[in-house]
Amino acid sequence: HYLGQRRFLALYLLSALGGSAASYYFSDINTVSVGASGAIFGLMAATWVIGNQLNVDTSQIVGLFVINMLIGFSSSGIDWRAHLGGAVVGAVAATGATRRGSSSLWFACVVAIVSLVVVRDAQIVALFTQGN
Repeated sequence: HYLGQRRFLALYLLSALGGSAASYYFSDINTVSVGASGAIFGLMAATWVIGNQLNVDTSQIVGLFVINMLIGFSSSGIDWRAHLGGAVVGAVAATGATRRGSSSLWFACVVAIVSLVVVRDAQIVALFTQGN
């Protein structure tokens, strides 16, 4: 209830997009990745940020986060890039959501996500048009 329904939904969706963009940008071109895990990691990171700002014990969410990141790094079928991207965006967006006048952090997340996608698109187009 701290963020409210709209900001919570925006945080969730922004984290999902951040996770997807990170996966798209940093993965091999043949990698297929689906799911909402980037959004879930974004919510975990946001919970940690907000909990710290409220001086609440966040050790359980940190433990859950670390365990799941370790599983992601050690399993070939899990896209750790999406997890990490979602977490970074979730943490930055939560920082923006909890400080007055910090909507610029949300805007920075959107710009970063769009930039990753645009740059990766250009890389892929260049890759496929090199011989033509």
